[in-house]
Amino acid sequence: MPKQYQYAIYEKRDRIAYVTINRPQVMNALHPAAHDEMADIFADFRDDDKLWVAILTGAGERAFSAGRDLK
Repeated sequence: MPKQYQYAIYEKRDRIAYVTINRPQVMNALHPAAHDEMADIFADFRDDDKLWVAILTGAGERAFSAGRDLK
């Protein structure tokens, strides 16, 4: 069973990793907990020899990512 994340969605299909930042209420800004999850996801991507490429997206309609959450 895949690991569940609070601030991201991580799916593997065929040889592609789909990573979605899932904080649309703050335009997908990354705070420390979200950053830690992304680091874990990309470490898994790096270590999985079956994956060739990762596609990074943001949830919601307003923004891909506002960047660092400065609050």
